[in-house]
Formats: sequence, structure tokens, C-alpha cells
Amino acid sequence: MADKRDLIKIAAPIAAIAATWGARQALGAGYRKATGTPPPRNEDIEVPLRKVLIFAVLSAVAASVANVLITRAVTRATATATSSHNPAAQSS
Repeated sequence: MADKRDLIKIAAPIAAIAATWGARQALGAGYRKATGTPPPRNEDIEVPLRKVLIFAVLSAVAASVANVLITRAVTRATATATSSHNPAAQSS
């Protein structure tokens, strides 16, 4: 049977992908609500480059923040799982 650490290792990348997707969806919804138009895509040549670049930078920042938060949560969970399975680590 897989222990908690193995489950965390499996779930971590899935959680990171889901968090990144969610951050981009939220940013897109916010853009749509603020501007009344869909978020610009890289291949939309009718949209000014400035708008596309701003949205790309905001998307990258949102994805990075989501990734950092998930990575830290997974690191904490892994440390907790490791210390709970290692009595020597708890007594030190």
C-alpha cells in the first residue's frame, strides 16, 4: 500500500497543473469582466501587441504564483509525512 509521501508525490504535479489552469481561467474571466472582450491570444493580430503582452505577463505571474503556493504546500505536506513516519526525526 502506498504511504502518504507516495500519494503526495503523485498528487503534487496534478495539483500544480490544476492550480495553474485555475489561475489562468480566473485571470481570463477577470479580463473578460473588466474589458467586455475575451482575453487576447498570441495569434490575434488585430489586437494591439501591448494588450497581448500585458495579458501574457499577467498570465505568467498568475501561473508562477499558483505554482509557488502549490510547491510550498506540497513541501510542507511531504515534511509532515516524513516526520510522522520517522520517530527519530521527531525526537531530535
